[in-house]
Amino acid sequence: MRHGQTIAPLVALALLAAGPAPAQTETDAADAPKSDELKAAERYTDCLRLAAQTPEKARGRARTWEAQGGGDPARHCLAVALLNDGQHTAAAKRLEELARTLDTDSGPLMRAEAMAQAGQAWLLAGELEKAETAHSKALNLNRDNAELWVDRAMVRFQRANYAGAVQDLNRAQSKAPDNAMVYVYRASALRHLDRLKAALEDAETAVELAPRNPEALLEKGILHRLQGDKDAARQAWTRLLEVAPTSPAAEAARTNLTQMKSKTDEG
Repeated sequence: MRHGQTIAPLVALALLAAGPAPAQTETDAADAPKSDELKAAERYTDCLRLAAQTPEKARGRARTWEAQGGGDPARHCLAVALLNDGQHTAAAKRLEELARTLDTDSGPLMRAEAMAQAGQAWLLAGELEKAETAHSKALNLNRDNAELWVDRAMVRFQRANYAGAVQDLNRAQSKAPDNAMVYVYRASALRHLDRLKAALEDAETAVELAPRNPEALLEKGILHRLQGDKDAARQAWTRLLEVAPTSPAAEAARTNLTQMKSKTDEG
């Protein structure tokens, strides 16, 4: 699942752009220089690495590569560089265009991934409606990918469409029943719908699947507290502090524990 500004390479883009390499014997392969296919793949990888580390330099390199006929890999690298440079809207537009115009050999799955990445960029730009539209387009291309359902659920959650988020997470759960984070996200959405019993069941399932998952432990504690079981809440949050003391979830757990102690002292 996707978090922050991380955008993965579109698998095989460089290979598709370069076309098939000529057949070689084992001896030829040992002595021959790198094929155009391999060079393209390496250039794509290097460009994405630069986009993560020094995006302003990657922008210029990707534009030069595109002008030299770099095709889809160069265009994708440029979009990633823009995203990592904080130009989220420009990145989103480029990723949407890439999804529409990808080489037909890439197929619908790769176009779906590019459109999902556009959705992430729109989300970072604060354009929630456009983000949901992009993720819906991605799902129209590939409805069997659990991650894509989670992507749209996260946008729906931010739009306070908690029922819609639950629907998407139901689909994700049916396709990835062992993914703990699906249950964590659904537990949070159900909590916002005041369906606390079902939410706690999801949180407990998440902890069973991933006992050291900080988000699962945080959500479990929150739900126990909302249902009046302060001891169980304290146990969940204390466990979180033991297994992931420096995580963002741990900070939330410390705040909750402090608040709960203060209320107990006042009482």
